[in-house]
Amino acid sequence: MVEDANPQRPTTIMGGNHLRKSGGVYIPPFKMAMMMKEVEDKSSVEYQRLTWDALRKSINGLVKKVNATNIKNIIPELFSENLIRGRGLFCRSCMKSQMASPGFTDVFAALVAVVNTKFPEVGGLLLRRIVLQLKRAYKRNDKVCDDSTFSYNLMRVLLLNNHNFVILYYWLQMELCIMLLECCSQERTYLRYYGLLGQRFCMINKVHQENFEKCFVQQYSMIHRLETNKLRNVAKFFAHLHGTDALPWHVLSYIRLTEEDTTSSSRIFIKILFQELSEHLGIRLLNERLNDPTMLESFESIFPKDNPKNTRFCINFFTSIGLGGLTENLREYLKNMPHLIMQQQKQVSESESDDESGSSDSSDSGTAISESDSASSDESDSGSDGRRRKRRRK
Repeated sequence: MVEDANPQRPTTIMGGNHLRKSGGVYIPPFKMAMMMKEVEDKSSVEYQRLTWDALRKSINGLVKKVNATNIKNIIPELFSENLIRGRGLFCRSCMKSQMASPGFTDVFAALVAVVNTKFPEVGGLLLRRIVLQLKRAYKRNDKVCDDSTFSYNLMRVLLLNNHNFVILYYWLQMELCIMLLECCSQERTYLRYYGLLGQRFCMINKVHQENFEKCFVQQYSMIHRLETNKLRNVAKFFAHLHGTDALPWHVLSYIRLTEEDTTSSSRIFIKILFQELSEHLGIRLLNERLNDPTMLESFESIFPKDNPKNTRFCINFFTSIGLGGLTENLREYLKNMPHLIMQQQKQVSESESDDESGSSDSSDSGTAISESDSASSDESDSGSDGRRRKRRRK
């Protein structure tokens, strides 16, 4: 008999031909092999529990000791295990190991990326568990888990190491778009890879395009909550999608560029967005795109003409960020605004005078008609009187 140090947890030992329940007791490998040989029925519950415990310990041991130098040796050993049966054990071990050692995130992600090339179902299970963990953390408002390096750094390296890994689970639709944008914002500097990946998703399926539109609206509405670095990365990400026409430009109608409707964060976002667009397209092509007659309604909120104050603010804003060339039409409109106002007032006065003259003419014509009617009636009366007199004389 083997006594357990913790009496509350049951132990597993093999005595003779029977197997008892096992807990966390360490059993040497040679003794474990002997115990497995003693089992006659390989399909019994006891044997399956014993092999499951051995598989769990083997996978945990390999994942815990992996590092940048021995990963080449660990991967063949890992493939020799039954990963199809132990895929849940592998995912759980990776998640726990990464949470315990965040500095080895890249190593764990590289390990998962290699395993995914041979067993996509393992990578799919890990991705689903990551998303579910983020959902639970968001609902509980668990900032420690939600902001953990595992959720974003592991997904970041998975994206960088295996493009097909994400496409297989486009897993997920809205969650994938949010995760991609979050990974992009977590970088120290913007990586063009995320823009290319988002562009590819938009081209593959229109659903992703619609989801990125929703992400744009959500991010802009909460832009004041982002740090400057995250704000910059998000702006450059959406500038890439707009510059490549992966995202429709009508989503810019959500932006209203006025002094009252913007904050310091939103102005920084708009500044970086249009500066990146000018680098992608050039100032001439960008100006042509913004002056497209079919898209003028979408840009009315960015280039307002409803109030001279808002118009001046827009002109000063784009001039201060070095894109004053985009406001040439707006400057011309502001310059001609007094003349336009005078013309409008003149048209209003002319229309009022026309209405008055029309009413007077109608009244005059009415009186003339009445006079002619009365004259004709008088003539008819005089004619009838003359006829009566002639008849009397006869």
